[in-house]
This record gives sequence, structure tokens and C-alpha cells, in this order.
Amino acid sequence: MIKPQLISFTVTSEDWGDDIENFAVDVQIDIGPYNTEGADTFSFRVISPKRLELYLDGNNVEIGRGIFIMKDYNIGAIQFQVNRLLDNCKGDSWREVALLLSRYFHWEYEE
Repeated sequence: MIKPQLISFTVTSEDWGDDIENFAVDVQIDIGPYNTEGADTFSFRVISPKRLELYLDGNNVEIGRGIFIMKDYNIGAIQFQVNRLLDNCKGDSWREVALLLSRYFHWEYEE
């Protein structure tokens, strides 16, 4: 059984609105099979409910994959959630694991 591990966690951009309750932060994570070399890149956006409301203003639908929603920006809580998801995405091949991860994150090799 292949278990994924977090190799790196990088904030790639931050967009803070007029107040601390209005933010969008883009994150890139590298994830690879546990105890092996190599990793694939995944990404996601962390947004506040206030920012989500702005996204929905004038739009009817916002797709939720690759989006983490939280009221108060807390990088420790985000990393905890990522690791929790990794613990639940095991498979018989790396491709199977990566496809499971792509339910939550944008995968660099998505078809």
C-alpha cells in the first residue's frame, strides 16, 4: 500500500482585502510516496467566507474542488488539514493515490 507524504508547502500568493476577514491565499504542495524520492505538485486556494461571497457576486456557481474555506487564516490549521487528507489517500499505485488527492487539490498532471 502506497502512502503519500508532504514534501513541501509553499504559499505562492496572498491577496488581502480591506480587512483581515477578506483573503485569498494560493498554496502549492509537493507530495510524494512515503520514504521514496520524487514528488508531484498539487495546489489549492484558501479563502475566507467574505472572499467567497465576492466570488459568488454576479456568478451562479463556484466549483469547490481545490478550495479550502476558513474564517481566520491559520497556516498551522491548513497544514494539519492537508496531512489529515494525506492520511486518507492510500492506494496500490502512485497514480491511484494521486487521483485520490486530486479530489481535493489541483494536480499538475490532471487530464
